[in-house]
Amino acid sequence: MFTVYKGEIPLVHCLLAIAGEGQDVRYWTLIEAMYLDMTDKSPLDWALPEKPSSAPWLAVVLLPGLAFDPEAAEWLGDFERCMVP
Repeated sequence: MFTVYKGEIPLVHCLLAIAGEGQDVRYWTLIEAMYLDMTDKSPLDWALPEKPSSAPWLAVVLLPGLAFDPEAAEWLGDFERCMVP
């Protein structure tokens, strides 16, 4: 699990599951809980995605700091793809 910052502002929380039958379910539960906790404080109309059927996968939770730097969305997608093995 890692967080991408720009300066002192956190932009996204990411969880990378490389392998692990059973472990990835625990990881998905962790990132899903983080997302639900965040959206409870600021409700969004986005549906939760389903857990991928096999690893590797990368789950990303967008953080409010991203709203202050919309240009970051342009490079974050490429950056996140670089993290997947």
